Parts: sequence; structure tokens; C-alpha cells
Amino acid sequence: MLSFPLIAFPALVAIFLIVRAFVDANVSDINYALGLLAIFAVVTLVTHAPRFTDGRARRQFLRRLAVVGVPVLLIFPLCVVVLIFGELDMAAFVFHLVFSMDGTPLGHVVPYILTVAIYWAVILASLYRLHHALAFLPLWWVAAAGLILWCNPLVHDLAMNRLQAEFSQTPSLLAEFADPDIIPANAGPKPDIIVVYLEGLEQTYGVAELGGLLDPLKELEDSALVFTGVQQAFGTGWSLGGTVATQCGVALLPQGARPLSRMADVQSIVPKVQCLTDILSARGYRSTYVSSTKIVGNTMGYYGFDNFFNTHALEDVIDRDSATTPNSIAARENATEGWGLRDQDVFEIGTAEIAKNMQSDQPYALFLATMDTHGPEAFTSPECVARGQPAVSTDIAVAVRCSVQLTRDFVHKVQQMTKGRPTRIVLTSDHLAHRNNLSPTLDNYPRRNLVMFLGADTPRVIDRQGFMPDVFPTMLDWLGLSATASAKAGIGRSLLGAEPTLTETHGSAEIDRRLKVDVPLALHIWRQD
Repeated sequence: MLSFPLIAFPALVAIFLIVRAFVDANVSDINYALGLLAIFAVVTLVTHAPRFTDGRARRQFLRRLAVVGVPVLLIFPLCVVVLIFGELDMAAFVFHLVFSMDGTPLGHVVPYILTVAIYWAVILASLYRLHHALAFLPLWWVAAAGLILWCNPLVHDLAMNRLQAEFSQTPSLLAEFADPDIIPANAGPKPDIIVVYLEGLEQTYGVAELGGLLDPLKELEDSALVFTGVQQAFGTGWSLGGTVATQCGVALLPQGARPLSRMADVQSIVPKVQCLTDILSARGYRSTYVSSTKIVGNTMGYYGFDNFFNTHALEDVIDRDSATTPNSIAARENATEGWGLRDQDVFEIGTAEIAKNMQSDQPYALFLATMDTHGPEAFTSPECVARGQPAVSTDIAVAVRCSVQLTRDFVHKVQQMTKGRPTRIVLTSDHLAHRNNLSPTLDNYPRRNLVMFLGADTPRVIDRQGFMPDVFPTMLDWLGLSATASAKAGIGRSLLGAEPTLTETHGSAEIDRRLKVDVPLALHIWRQD
């Protein structure tokens, strides 16, 4: 009787580790998996599992085990995502299934893949060793497969989308959608625009408990508009989701009841939505996007960035493989560890682009995206490391501190370079921080994105409640491009205007609830005709 609970024990531990990751965001890594393997090995040595009576019985059991293996394969990638990020963002997961994750550094993903593989291998191996006891349970394999399928969030999402498409009574936010009302292309000011997307570098890092990680950016607040109430909504929680939200005013929602099949042939991202680069292109701007990672050279793009910018009139993309500054070339030749170039390299490329653009009277828009603070590991630029080489750490505070200092220095340099030429600078997190070693502290506070505008208007702090799509019409308002007093764009509302934002009207929880099932809005923003 003792052998049954002992044999089952490793499987129960594996199930516990998987469930707690999904339910409580308690992540585990390869060390947990290796510990579980040791437990399984010890249990295997000290317990006796009855052997199969004949080859036919073994083959029959393996077929039944294969039935369980199918839903395991379906939930496997979700387990990997949860262990890496501490949460499962279904909009991001579905999007990346379609547009791929080419370019992700395998060295940082493989340990989590192995971890999940060990967990499920131990569960299936334990079931194999329990075959004698399971023989007394009719249709156990059907019940196990059904339970795993029922626990699969992707299955829930697909089923919920189908039901919502057919029977939903939830009001769609499509009724709130508005195309931006823009002044004529030949009217109004045309300042140069620089937007810096700070990877997961949220406002919450600035709490006193974390020792003033954002203090260097606070030095800029005396000359900035600071927005302290910008929250994250469903469909905006990853880099491209945050970029689309802040440039197009919409959440990047899956497409209705069958997101994968409907998105499979789609290469243009929100093609009929008017975005910032569309508006700037019509006004004669030259737009450039600088990324530390590889985002060009794949039919479906790398993470969808190339597709998005090709759809929306951006003229030039500089990524890891096309950067030509000395440090970026050296980093590429030395195969620098991590996602690609360091933040220091991104700002160096940005400075070079600004110097080049200032040789012309043509207005320009420059978008920069940092990456060192992505997590769960932290990368530090050489400028912040005494020995002059990039450092890797498990403490994200190291990367945050460095990236913030580099950002401050970049802003100061730009302000000196562009004296006498009207220039607007936007600093914004692309989304809230992914799971990292500081997450337990961050979770004790209201999580908010960092959004700062520098270069015009009276410096002040604006504490209105909004979400990332509100940043787009707020920029249009701030840049003097809106033809109305209270700018609207997509489902965003200007935080500088008088009209309430959707967050102020409905609350963030209600907005999230609606976005998760908003099939009409999803179909509208993805329409191709």
C-alpha cells in the first residue's frame, strides 16, 4: 500500500509546480526540475512497480498514455511562457503563435523548455509506473486528458471567444472607436519627434522601497509632462502590443472566435487603423525605428514589428543586423549575449540618426526601443560596468539602474544637439515589467506605466486614470495635430483634454473584461478591405 503514494509523489510535486505557476505566478526553473528528477530517481529505486503481464497489455497502456500526451503537448508551450513571464497573456500568446518568436535568444528559453519537459515527463512516467493501480479505474485516460484540456487556458479562450461571438451581451467598445481628427497636412507645427520605448520600465520601479531606481529620470520632471495614471489593458501587455496602443490607440486583440485560423494568412497589422506614422508620413516626416533585436527578414516579421511598420508608412528600420555604428558592429561580431544590442548601443544609434537627420530641413520621427530590462535576466551595458564589458545578472535592479541613467544622459545629449530646432521627446514604457526578482515588491503597489513628454507645454504632473491607448491621442493633442479640443483616436482619449477616458468612465477591470471578449472591435481593427 505504501508504494502507491510513493510512486505518485513525484507526479504530485510536478503538478503542484505547474499549477502554482498558473494560479499564483510562482515560477520555477531548471533547479526545481533537477530536484524533481532526483526525487523521481530515488522513488524509482526504493519502490517496486508491477510489471506488465504481456506485450499486448503494455501496448494498450501506451496507447492510452498517448491519449493523455496530446493535451500535454497542447498545454506545454503555455507552461513554458508562464514559467518565463510569471503570467499568461492570452492576447500576446495567440499573437506570437501567428507572427512567431524568431530572434528570441534560445540560451534563455531552453532551460525553461527543459524544466517543463521534465515536469511532464515525470508525470507521464509516474502514470506508467502506476499502470497496475490505474487498471482498476475505467476510462482513466479519458478523464486525465479531459482534465488537462479543461485546465488549458488556450482552450478556454477559444471556447469563450466562440460563445461570445454567438451569444455575448457585453457591450462592445467598438461604439467608442474614433478615427483621429487631424488638422490639414500643410498646417500646424512640425517639430522633430523622438519616442523612446523603455522595455518593461514601469513607473512602479520608482517607489522608495526599491531605493530610487528611477531617480535619474526624476531629474527630467522639472521640464516634463508626467502622466502617473496610465494602466495596462488586455492586448497591450507586450512590446508590439504597447507600441500599437501608443501609436494607434487600440489594443492588439485576437481576431474573434477563431483567432489562429483568422490570423494565419494576415501579414498586415491593423491596416485600416490610422496610426502615428501614417499621420506623420502625410505631413512629410521621415520615420525610423531602431531595435536592439533582429526584426527584419522574415515573412511574418520578428514579433510582428516589421509587418506593423511596413503597414504604417515607416520608412526605415535599423535592427541588430543592420546597425552600422562601431559598437553595434563590434557587438554583432562578438555575438554579444542576450536579445541583441545593449541599450547603450541603441542610444548610440539614435544619436547618430539624429545628427544625420539634422542635416536636412525635413522633419523626422525617431523611435528607439531598449531591451536590457526585459527580464527575467538583467543585462547591463558596458558603460555601467567597471570592467567595460556587458554583465548579466539575476537582479533586474542592476539593468533598470543602468538603463535609466543611459536614458537620462541620452535626453540631455539630444537637448544639447537640437538647440534651436523644435524637438519633442516622449519617454514611455512599452508595457509593465514582466516577472522578475522585484515582482513581489512591484505587486505591492498600483502598477502603472511610465509616460513623460519633454519639449513643450508647462511642466506638470497629470494623475488622470487612463490606459496605453490614451497615449496616442494625448501625443496628437500635445503635438498640436488634433483638430478638436479633446482628441480621440481609436479607443483612446487625450489625457490633456476634458473628455473622460474609458478607464475613468468604466474602470480598468471592466475595460479588461470587455476587451477579452470584444469580437466586433477585434474584427474592426484587423479588417483588411
